[in-house]
Amino acid sequence: NSRGDFMTEIKINALRNFSFGYRLQRLRWWNGLTQKEFAELIGCSQSSVSMWEHGNCIPYGNILEKIIMLYELPYDFFDDVERS
Repeated sequence: NSRGDFMTEIKINALRNFSFGYRLQRLRWWNGLTQKEFAELIGCSQSSVSMWEHGNCIPYGNILEKIIMLYELPYDFFDDVERS
């Protein structure tokens, strides 16, 4: 439904003001996934997801692509996050 798509777009755009970890956590929560379930979907460990959500590090390339595809995000959604 178009209203649902519109609300999803508003939520996603609002997330752009927050850190990578917060964005990832919100996306996961909105989709009703545990860290373990999310990790299995993108092919990584639960501890990696936890580290990303707590801001300890940020995933690279292939994992970011999997997250973008999983949540149908704009390709530039993570372009502004700082990589350490």
